[in-house]
Amino acid sequence: MKKIFLGIGLVLLFATGAIFAACDDGSQTSGGGQPTVYEITSVEDELYGDFYDLKLSMESGESWDKISTTETGKTVTVTPEIGEEWGFLRITEVCFNGTPCTAGANGTYTFVMPSENVSVTATGFEIVEVPEAEYGMTWVSTPELVTSSLDFTTSFEITFGSRTVNASAGTGGLLYLEIISTNQSVIPDEAISSERTDLVNAGTSGAKIVFDRSLISAGETTLIVVDTDNDRAISLTVTVEQGEY
Repeated sequence: MKKIFLGIGLVLLFATGAIFAACDDGSQTSGGGQPTVYEITSVEDELYGDFYDLKLSMESGESWDKISTTETGKTVTVTPEIGEEWGFLRITEVCFNGTPCTAGANGTYTFVMPSENVSVTATGFEIVEVPEAEYGMTWVSTPELVTSSLDFTTSFEITFGSRTVNASAGTGGLLYLEIISTNQSVIPDEAISSERTDLVNAGTSGAKIVFDRSLISAGETTLIVVDTDNDRAISLTVTVEQGEY
């Protein structure tokens, strides 16, 4: 009888060990025994999110905007994708749940999948000057900006070259011209407006960007002018000096 019981005990011990080994594959299980599914989601930046994508991949190599996985402890690769038309933008840091990812080769970033849902965000950006875009879009006039009296304004002028821009206008100016100031404490959005400089059928071949100098402050910012009608952009670093009222 002792030999029989001993044999049964060894069989049970072996079976239990096999079960534990089968479960130890990097996946997590919920209370009901089912693997816990975690979501990895890329979240766009509020200011620059329209100009890039964060592609996610695991060991399969396939890239997605969102991944569902039961595997923890696995490496996740994040690849920022920026279109050539948005040459003003560089991504310098990516985080997962607020923790910086590890920078890898060719502009990729990696992190190890934790036992929780993950939000991936680009948190570091570099803006570079782009003086000219496709089809001859470029700066024509870039005067020095200084703060001045309440009724004084100053403007920059650009040309759209061989491609006109839809001349439809709204409260802030041309609807198909987006103007971004990277330093809102120097030139805030409410200080910027745009006007067409001429009319070519329903479009304009140039634009004037007007700044209310009563709303701007001393400092440095980069202006990004985006032609959303033709998917192109130019950028320029601007220094604002304090003037006398």
